Amino acid sequence: VIDFVRQQMVKSAGVDPSYEPTDLDISAYEGDIKAAGLLNRPAAPPPPRSTMARPTPGPVLSHFGTRRAGMHYGVDFAGSIGDPVLAAAPGKVSFIQSREAWERANAKDPKSKGARAGAYVEVKHDDGTVSRYMHLDGIYQGLKVGDTIGARERLGTLGRTGVVNDPAHLHFELRAPGAGSNR
Repeated sequence: VIDFVRQQMVKSAGVDPSYEPTDLDISAYEGDIKAAGLLNRPAAPPPPRSTMARPTPGPVLSHFGTRRAGMHYGVDFAGSIGDPVLAAAPGKVSFIQSREAWERANAKDPKSKGARAGAYVEVKHDDGTVSRYMHLDGIYQGLKVGDTIGARERLGTLGRTGVVNDPAHLHFELRAPGAGSNR
């Protein structure tokens, strides 16, 4: 549900390259979520007002939603290899797949989920939301699981690891608390 709401907010920002990064407020979309029938469990108390920073300034290349190949669970931001990728909100680094680990996974099974994700970082936020930053060219030197990071703190650099036919981009996902993982 949070994925859908934040996606709609990013989508409403458009693909205008002059768009300046801003915080995303998801509290106004609760009615749309209910109207779309996206609540699969009993309604929880409304979350506190939440904002997230844009992880990279590039335009949206691809939106959240269904595609020919199946569901796309994130938003792809265009950019150039080496552009900085920043944390969307403060949290704790919960997972890192380094470029070296990705290369091993890809060599073992190029169709595995780990191989398709490329080098990436996951951050768990105080509200339980997990943000994912995939297809990175590199992970910020010294970043490790367990590190506490602030909003807009550098996580790595934009790249195209895990993708063959796509241009360089950041695949950014938000996972609701308890939503599980498809890692």
